[in-house]
Amino acid sequence: MIISLALVLLVTASGTLATYLYDEGAAFAARLCAGACIGLASLGLIAFVFASFLGLTPLTILLTLAVQSLPLILLRDPNRRAFVKQDLTNVYRSVRRAGGGVLLGHEYRRSVHRSLHHAGAGAALSLRRGYA
Repeated sequence: MIISLALVLLVTASGTLATYLYDEGAAFAARLCAGACIGLASLGLIAFVFASFLGLTPLTILLTLAVQSLPLILLRDPNRRAFVKQDLTNVYRSVRRAGGGVLLGHEYRRSVHRSLHHAGAGAALSLRRGYA
């Protein structure tokens, strides 16, 4: 599960970086959404091509990850790296300004507690009724 989550984060970051090649003025949220779609679609396509020739082996997965990581090379360009850093700084400031910096405040704890309670109750009910 953790490996799958790391893989999804890697391909999303890769796709997000790829958006800097073709869309200069997009908002970071749009880049992130497009990056997730591009990253996951390219992961499936690249893995399919490699698996067609090599079979579904660990080598196929490693080659797919290597190809997926290629957009990270874009960060070698100092201008592009500064542009990405500026985007991330702007997002960080926006979140802080919106109150996201107070993650352990009373309202946040209450909403997390409520969400966990409802998720637990739903899981217990689905197990009791035999849905899971």
